[in-house]
Amino acid sequence: MNLVYSYHARQRMRRRGITDSDVRSCLRNYHSRIVGGDSIMYIGDVNGRSLKVVTAIDRDSETEKFVITTVWRGDDDS
Repeated sequence: MNLVYSYHARQRMRRRGITDSDVRSCLRNYHSRIVGGDSIMYIGDVNGRSLKVVTAIDRDSETEKFVITTVWRGDDDS
């Protein structure tokens, strides 16, 4: 699967210590998938923590995902 990251997603990943490998693991092994509007949130356990990955819906591509943002569930870094 080819992943394309938004600038925002890359910033949040650096800030939150989330790696590309973490994102891929979540997208491969998610336990919850929530569709809302034009995005999909995947929630999966990665290294003992729950990771949320939000992607844009691209109905034209089954092999590429555009990652909008990532966050460890329960973290508040505002």
